[in-house]
Amino acid sequence: NKFFSNFYFSLLFTSFCLLILLNGSNFIDGLNGLNLGYFLLVLITLIIASKVTNFNIDEKTIISLLIIFIFLLFLNLCNFLYIGDSGAYLIGFVIGILIIETHLLNPSVSPYFFALLLWYPAFENFFSIIRKKTIKLDPTEPDTNHLHQLIYKLLNNKNYSNIFASIIINFYNLAVFLTSIVFMDNTLYLSLLLFINIFVYLMTYFICKKNINSL
Repeated sequence: NKFFSNFYFSLLFTSFCLLILLNGSNFIDGLNGLNLGYFLLVLITLIIASKVTNFNIDEKTIISLLIIFIFLLFLNLCNFLYIGDSGAYLIGFVIGILIIETHLLNPSVSPYFFALLLWYPAFENFFSIIRKKTIKLDPTEPDTNHLHQLIYKLLNNKNYSNIFASIIINFYNLAVFLTSIVFMDNTLYLSLLLFINIFVYLMTYFICKKNINSL
């Protein structure tokens, strides 16, 4: 708290986290519906939290974004529209700013609640950098070894694997989001849930990787 009370440190850290989110948003844009679906669930979670607790939100902004995201998701799933790199960065930026503003409206809520809403794209980015460094690859170079791509390969269905992989990942995250609402003011439980997510991610990644290599 002493560090974050310093304006310049807080600004630097927040900017760094926002950059991680932007890059992570682009990382998870490899399957139809994954990026838009994930951030759509973030918006829905904020609305649910405001209805079941004393959670404050900018309802007009969130509902407006919700309608836009639903429309874009429909076009994306029907292969009429692809958001591309610029779209992924824009979505990550808008959601990041929204989360910051929502956190400011709810100072009593644990910051880990908001971290959990964005954990997947952020950890995807972080893990990708470590993974590439470990095998001596340039972290800035793209590859097809992200978790969502491994799940896609493992499903091995040309017609449905793309959407099914997105659904699996987003349904898991929906369960995480709904659970986090119950403990939104309990940092201990939320931090434990965050570590469980990281464990599940790593276990799923290495299991998928092993099964794909054995095919």
